[in-house]
Amino acid sequence: MFRLSFIYPEMLPLLLLLVPIWALALLTPRRLDPIRFWTSLGLRTVLVLALVLGLAGTQLVRPVDRQTTVFLLDGSDSLTPSARAQAETFIAEALAQMEDENAAALVVFGGNALVERAPSGEDRLGRIASLPIATRTNIEQAIQLGLALFPSDTQKRLVLLSDGGENDGAALEAARIATARGVPISVVDLSLPGDDAEALVASLDAPAQVREGQEAVLTARIESSVAQPATVRLLLEQTVIAEQPVDLQLGLSPPTLDALLTAVEQLVVGRRVAQLADVVGELIARARVA
Repeated sequence: MFRLSFIYPEMLPLLLLLVPIWALALLTPRRLDPIRFWTSLGLRTVLVLALVLGLAGTQLVRPVDRQTTVFLLDGSDSLTPSARAQAETFIAEALAQMEDENAAALVVFGGNALVERAPSGEDRLGRIASLPIATRTNIEQAIQLGLALFPSDTQKRLVLLSDGGENDGAALEAARIATARGVPISVVDLSLPGDDAEALVASLDAPAQVREGQEAVLTARIESSVAQPATVRLLLEQTVIAEQPVDLQLGLSPPTLDALLTAVEQLVVGRRVAQLADVVGELIARARVA
């Protein structure tokens, strides 16, 4: 069944203009024969109705039964392998139960958002090949891309599968936009249980280049799911070259490790930060929960 919808409903009170038009026509002496009188009054009424309904942005809406669901899958490093497997199982089961007339899409996100699957009626998930920037979590970009994937002629729904560890973007603002467009967002919480603790390296700052024999300062920042004591170790080819106990705060802690590293022979003049980090090895934060 069709229904009327108005973009600017605040214009509808202008329909009250019909009251003085009819009052003036009915209360003043008639100089026209009945047929011409009622024809003239009817035309004036139709013109006012058309003008007001046009100003109100009247739309004839036909309800649709088909629904498109866009899954937003967190692909950042903050998600544990077990949580990622749980998310993929959830999506696979949802696709298997999807009705024939419905469609589903998949967006994988980290620091950026990638379309893994466009809206389709396919009921199998398949292997996920998209590899977003895993060091960041930008839920805002995922929501924006999900909204852009929706066809115009279906009901719309977003399903966010994440631990909620956003460290880039503004997810709440994107959620408000989705709500304003009438798109509901369902959330599948993949965060660790409240009694589990997790810490990860948020950033490792190193100089752009270093010469052989020169000392380089490396600064690390650690992000933690709880306030906890921890030990930060800097490894070079599986050898601990710096170690420092720290008290981590909830969220992003201030710089926790300033290590001086003497450039080894493998470091070539002019290497970029990413290459230097590769040679230095992996900075590991191992949480020791009190």
